[in-house]
Amino acid sequence: MELTETPKRRRKPTPSSYSPAAWKRLGSAVATARSEQKMTRSVLGYAMRSSGKTVLRLEAGHVYGDPRTAPPGDYNSERYVIKRLPLLEMALEWNSGQAITILEGENRK
Repeated sequence: MELTETPKRRRKPTPSSYSPAAWKRLGSAVATARSEQKMTRSVLGYAMRSSGKTVLRLEAGHVYGDPRTAPPGDYNSERYVIKRLPLLEMALEWNSGQAITILEGENRK
């Protein structure tokens, strides 16, 4: 029995689950909560098991579903950030699920 190679298919870019406006809304809420707690981006990044640069990008709303759909420059992938939202919530002393609530358009408090 011969093994034949199946042709590789290019995967279509995965669209973001949330709009750019939703990521900017979350970024603004993160920046406000971080400054209220007098926390640096580096400290929050460490708490998220990431970096201060990740926090900077998140606060700017530079989160995209697929790198091929992102503009050139600094961005975070949506999957990368979503995996870290529970750590973000703990570091900012938010309720569990609060970040998703903000992304979905509901108020933080």
